Amino acid sequence: MADEAAVHAALIELFGVANAPLTLPQRVQRSAPVLNRIGMTIEQLIDTIRQPDLSWNAERAKALGVTPAVWQDALTAAGLEAVYDLAMLLDVMHRAEAASAMLRAGYVPSTDVEGKLNWVRA
Repeated sequence: MADEAAVHAALIELFGVANAPLTLPQRVQRSAPVLNRIGMTIEQLIDTIRQPDLSWNAERAKALGVTPAVWQDALTAAGLEAVYDLAMLLDVMHRAEAASAMLRAGYVPSTDVEGKLNWVRA
C-alpha cells in the first residue's frame, strides 16, 4: 500500500477530477492512472478514506468549514459505504462537498421508502 503522502496527493487529484466539468467516462479515464500509480484497489482506497485521522479528511473538512466528523458524515450521506468502483467513488466525492454544506446548514440526511437521500431540517 502507498504511503500517506502519496495517498494524500492521489486524493487531491481524484477530488479535483471528481469536480471537474467532465463527463463520467472522462473522469474515470483521467482517474484510473491515479489508482495504478499508488498501487491501491478501490476497496483499499475507500478503507483509507474512512480513517478519521487521515490528513486529507482534515484538510477537506477545514476547506469546507466543517469538523472532520461532519466531513465523514458527509461522505456517508453521499454514499461512500456503497462504492464498489471508481465511477461511484468520483460521484461520492462530488456529492460529499454539497452534503457537507447541507450538514453545516443544520440539515440531517434521511432516506425515503425508495432509499433516496432526503434532507430534513434538524
